[in-house]
Amino acid sequence: MEVSTVAIFLVGVVVKNFAEIVAEELKL
Repeated sequence: MEVSTVAIFLVGVVVKNFAEIVAEELKL
């Protein structure tokens, strides 16, 4: 389903952004 594909894509973007923030926090 297209809706599922879009949902998975959005979740992936959020996870990616969250992972980058966590990585920066760990550096500190």
